Amino acid sequence: MLGALAAAAADKLPQDAAKAQGQFDCWIEQQEENHQPAHIAACREGFYGALGRIEAGVAPEPAALVPAAAPAGEPELVAEPLMVRFAFDSAVLLPQTLDAVRQAFARAEAGGGAKLAVTGHADRAGPQDYNLKLSLRRAEAIKDALLSLGARPDDIVLSGQGETQPAVVTPDNVREPANRRVEIVIQ
Repeated sequence: MLGALAAAAADKLPQDAAKAQGQFDCWIEQQEENHQPAHIAACREGFYGALGRIEAGVAPEPAALVPAAAPAGEPELVAEPLMVRFAFDSAVLLPQTLDAVRQAFARAEAGGGAKLAVTGHADRAGPQDYNLKLSLRRAEAIKDALLSLGARPDDIVLSGQGETQPAVVTPDNVREPANRRVEIVIQ
């Protein structure tokens, strides 16, 4: 977290770094006063929002399409699952993820308009119910992108797993970029 902030402060994202620093200072000051819970929460959320933008901005670009390992004991699928990664607390597709969605759609079309199973996931930072909703919003974002490319709504099956199926197992409340993903399975 602090590494991302330091990297951003250098020259990549100076406005977001300044926003994060200002909101952190606000959070600490309001927490010390401890009589305006709404202000404390607003400053804290402002800090984490800016930090999320920084983490997304300084993270190494994910590969356009990352094959996911098939779970043991499952039948062989026509194609390996594909993963699209997301920034912390976000369901917004990044430019490199749009390319991955285009590639997934092209593979499905090449397979004769195959069905697409789209499953959203989240890391373990935050409450379970929030992470479930976030994972569904991520799956919806992928579905919307697929529909804009010409996929048929009946060919897309959505689900959200929240934080229940991590790619990398972590303790609760730990941010893990590999767990913030949507898996696309072409069937």
